[in-house]
Amino acid sequence: MSAFYREAVPTLAPYNAGLGAEEIRRLHAPPRIAKLGSNENPYGPHADVRAAIAEAASIAQYPDPNCRDLREAIARDLGIDPGRLVFGNGSEDILGFASRCFLNAADEVVLSSPTFSVYRDNAVVMGARVVDVPRRQDLSLDAAATIAALTPRTKLLFLCNPNNPTGNPIPAAEFAAICAAAPPGCAIMVDEAYYEYARGDGYPESIPLLDGLGRTCLVLRTFSKAFGLAGLRIGYAIASDASVARHLDLVRTAFNVNRLAQVAALAAWRQRGAVKDVVDATRAERVRVARALAALGHAPVESRANFLFLDTRRPAAAISQALLRQGVIVKPWGGAFATWIRVTTGSPEDNDQFLAAFARALRDVGVATA
Repeated sequence: MSAFYREAVPTLAPYNAGLGAEEIRRLHAPPRIAKLGSNENPYGPHADVRAAIAEAASIAQYPDPNCRDLREAIARDLGIDPGRLVFGNGSEDILGFASRCFLNAADEVVLSSPTFSVYRDNAVVMGARVVDVPRRQDLSLDAAATIAALTPRTKLLFLCNPNNPTGNPIPAAEFAAICAAAPPGCAIMVDEAYYEYARGDGYPESIPLLDGLGRTCLVLRTFSKAFGLAGLRIGYAIASDASVARHLDLVRTAFNVNRLAQVAALAAWRQRGAVKDVVDATRAERVRVARALAALGHAPVESRANFLFLDTRRPAAAISQALLRQGVIVKPWGGAFATWIRVTTGSPEDNDQFLAAFARALRDVGVATA
């Protein structure tokens, strides 16, 4: 029966989307749930977003396929040609149709695990060869090794900045060196889903840098994280020029961003100044949680995102289950990182619940053995 499908499809693993609060209530009935497995914004969207959704036009009509109002607002504020923008049902949608647009069988894709698994999955489905560059011991991207992995056959280079799940950023000088080294036939895919949390303090501003290099690129951002619109699924990308965006539009579905998502994103964009308060609160909590974890002997990777990645030195699946029984949802990793978990930085109450539950889970779950 497997011959019925595109031959790469049976080789894929299901995406680990994490558990929802409803399922945990059904399984364990905890008095309180801290949902810290999907990097969502615990504070939710600005009040103007909810008001805009309530006043939205009829959902009986198809949405604007070109997201014109949102396109014009973002382009104006970023100072770019509106034709450079591409929109998706989350930035994950853009990753999918970008792979369909760029990749042919036997093209090479360069990435560095652990990173967002969708990059690999899309490449494998298209028949591309994945070149996975080993990370340094501290899980930062190895710039020299990444540059060495680039060849004339490299068609896509994925740079997740800051990286998911590790949270660490690519320093500006290393980022610039990698992008400058990309061969002429390579498109640079910069995933900045956590841009609002990471920006400043040496974080590279990728758009002016890449514009200056004249490279074919796509910089992806999203309304799912800092803007608090994960449930509506809307992301956008800034292409290096309008021609790249037009080609991407040829392979996306026409109505891929729904009407309510467009309305909400425009309202959120107009109130993006208020996002700074959310980001500041999350950054402060991330530092507090990281210090508390270090005091427990489990210092996480240095993060610039809204999550932390840490080695529990115990089976991550067992730790996750021990936390679930206490109403805390995290994301366990597998493979070479089978003792690691990723935990979202939530509200202070969420984080206190996690820290107390994690301390108990460490006592209850035995240390992993080789």
